[in-house]
Amino acid sequence: MSGIGREGLARKELGRAVARETGLTEKAAARALDTVIDRIRARLAAGERVMLRGFGTFVAAERAERRYFDMHAREWKVSPPQRVVRFIPSAKLKRAVNAEGRD
Repeated sequence: MSGIGREGLARKELGRAVARETGLTEKAAARALDTVIDRIRARLAAGERVMLRGFGTFVAAERAERRYFDMHAREWKVSPPQRVVRFIPSAKLKRAVNAEGRD
């Protein structure tokens, strides 16, 4: 995983890595990355799950209404139900993450 630091990975850095690894231009790699992200976003918005073998599954799920205490207003409030995105990592990703810190 060359070029990826512990501070995080920005979209631009990921596009550069794709360009470097595939031989595409940075512009073409950025377009490809944007296309992948747009497709994932569209499928999740449609309520579908997105499975990336060896990486994990993105799922659009319903979160129920919930109550919480607002410390600033000092009162109980209700958070309305909403759709959220959940990520379920694959076993392969879990193994890679756990092995990464043990070098």
